[in-house]
Order: sequence, then C-alpha cells, then structure tokens
Amino acid sequence: MDYTSGGSPYVLLAAGVAAGALSGLAFARSLREQGRVWLKSPDRDPAAMKGPELWLPFVGMAGGAGFFLAATLQCFAFPIDLSYKLSVPVAVGGALTVWWQFGIILRQIQRGGVGAIDLNSLR
Repeated sequence: MDYTSGGSPYVLLAAGVAAGALSGLAFARSLREQGRVWLKSPDRDPAAMKGPELWLPFVGMAGGAGFFLAATLQCFAFPIDLSYKLSVPVAVGGALTVWWQFGIILRQIQRGGVGAIDLNSLR
C-alpha cells in the first residue's frame, strides 16, 4: 500500500492514542478541579461543570479515538476515505452518548447529591 498521501497508519495510530490519552488526563484534572469547586459551594449548579474547561479535552479524547479507529482500519488494508467514513460516526456517536450520560449523572447529583447517583439506571 502506498502511504505517501496520508502518512503511515502507524504514525496516525500512535498520534491518536497520544491525543486521546493526553486529553483524557486534562479532562480528569479539570473534572477533579470542578468537583472541588462544587464541594466548596454545594449550592452551585453541578450542570455548570459542563463548560469549555471540560468539553474541550473531551473533544480531544473523541478526536484521538477517531484517529485511532481510522488508523487501525488502515492497518487492516481499508482505504483511507472508507476508514474515516466508518470511524468518524463511531467516534462522534460514542462521544455524544458519553456526554449525554455525563449530563444525566450531573442532574442526579443536582437533585440529591452524590448519594443520589443511581448506577443501575445507567445500564
């Protein structure tokens, strides 16, 4: 296979993993900091935690996952355009689903604190 137009899929695979992992670390740090701020002032709306300091690293994680999926498909001899046509909807759909679940958890926290999280309803 000729990789002159898009580079080796192994480089994109490593870049996707690195972008996802680094964005995940930034997301975890931001989430911890937002949680500390919320614990100091519990009357603050937990839904306000979904600001740019959280969604920007989250988008980085989703983008890293998309690049990783596309590069993995290219490693298995899928054409470049088909690999992105398959991986982008999967990455975007997964990210939207996780963000939606995150919103549900924040609403449960808002209603009754951390003890109100019903983990059985997340299935």
